[in-house]
Amino acid sequence: MPQSGSVSSDIGPSSATQRELSDAVRTYVDRELPTWFERELAPMRSENRELGCVIDAMVTLSLRGGKRARAVLLVAGHVAAGGEFDLPRLSNALFAMELLQSYLLIHDDWMDDDDTRRGGPSVHAALAKSYGSAREGAIAAILAGDFASALSQRAMARVPFSDRAVVRAIRAFAEMQERVVAGQILDVRAAPKTMADVERMHSLKTASYTTEGPITIGALLADADDETVRLLTAFARPLGVAFQLRDDVLGIFGDPQATGKPLYGDLFERKRTSLIVLASSLPEARALLEKEPSETCCRSLGNLIRESGILGEVESRITELVGESRRALAQLRIDERGRKWFDETIVFLTERAS
Repeated sequence: MPQSGSVSSDIGPSSATQRELSDAVRTYVDRELPTWFERELAPMRSENRELGCVIDAMVTLSLRGGKRARAVLLVAGHVAAGGEFDLPRLSNALFAMELLQSYLLIHDDWMDDDDTRRGGPSVHAALAKSYGSAREGAIAAILAGDFASALSQRAMARVPFSDRAVVRAIRAFAEMQERVVAGQILDVRAAPKTMADVERMHSLKTASYTTEGPITIGALLADADDETVRLLTAFARPLGVAFQLRDDVLGIFGDPQATGKPLYGDLFERKRTSLIVLASSLPEARALLEKEPSETCCRSLGNLIRESGILGEVESRITELVGESRRALAQLRIDERGRKWFDETIVFLTERAS
């Protein structure tokens, strides 16, 4: 275990910017997670070649980058509720969030038939190559995701805080996982038809484990009272929906050099995002959506979304949701370090270009 503090001597939590603190969390997770994996998984890896192959695919994805945003927000919630900026003490909670993310990505990529993730092969694609069969790769990937989920729960149960804090955090962790799975069910089985449907899905599938869960779990580990947790939820939930609505915008109009995704990508894939749901009310857009996706068709549909005011409507909704988050933040009686961090996080999550 690391013996030093979680930030370098020239970065103090009381004076650092959101970017400096976030970078400190990301650096810590990237540095310490491989060591944690080696310590926790070495016996299983050596026990059986097949077990080792599945574990290695999950570990490779977990270590292959990502923004570590959930780990960052867990620390933000902890600091905001008066906890110490002590990353070694929070390490198991941070790793639990990363492992939960890995579990969800592994299963999501298989369901969406996506062969790449974080600049490399998705887990089911990597395992299909190892086993020489798409079906065997899919079976192994589901198990790899399940394994990551089990590890995440074990890690969360080991955080070194009071029994009361740990029990509350574990309960919130389980509820967060339930909500995101419910959102995924809605995504794959109940295509949204209205903006209310879209926001309900975003609240469950995205906000639950991107903003709300990490922030409240961090606060619970600092023994936050029920009122603080309620207001943190009121802050985090609309922020998570706004984050996903921004993703919807970037999925069509984002700069490919910034997003790493093609222009009009969501239109080519016909994803039922907020923009497409709203566009479906226009006869001209419905006609375009019924056609085979092509560059010309998607460009016309993108222009229609922009010129009809639909893009502006979604941008306005993002602004409204940010306002809800800011009003909840104003009511919170929290450490000023956390307030500053959250204020800058709103901008980071909702005004991003990628």
